[in-house]
Amino acid sequence: MSLPAGYKFLPTEEELVIFYLENKVFCKPIPKDVIEEFEHDDIFGKPPRDVVTSFSEGLTVSSSSSKGSINECFFFLPQYEDFYCGSRDIFLVVGNGIGFWKSSGDEIALVNINGVIFALKLPLIYYSGRPSEARKTHWRMELYRLPTESYTKHSFKVKFPGKISLGWEGMG
Repeated sequence: MSLPAGYKFLPTEEELVIFYLENKVFCKPIPKDVIEEFEHDDIFGKPPRDVVTSFSEGLTVSSSSSKGSINECFFFLPQYEDFYCGSRDIFLVVGNGIGFWKSSGDEIALVNINGVIFALKLPLIYYSGRPSEARKTHWRMELYRLPTESYTKHSFKVKFPGKISLGWEGMG
């Protein structure tokens, strides 16, 4: 999705959750409608480089470098029935085993200045190859979700906003 000239999409985590995730979950308008929704196969069916390349028209991208290279992509994912958010490891195989996303720790509670948890973030790292000979890459993904008490009174499918980040220590 293209943004107007001079517009940079660089939300803080709190802005991403409050203005985009909550509005998407509660079926309210999203400011500027800049984050597209994709299916799990669109994101997890191929390596991250291919996702960024093939969906660059639909992904909202952010660049913080003066060279203008893409280093973050934002998207929504519908809740995946086998996707567990909590303290155990997440392991998502990409394509036909060409790589996998693995959680790099437990979910992190995001707290506002009043000490209230407004979201939970799960960091993932992409590994190329099969698990037995996996190589850690520079690709990172962060999945955000609302705390359960935020949506238990409503009947709808939960959305996870995600962000793929490109590191600079090598191309993988």
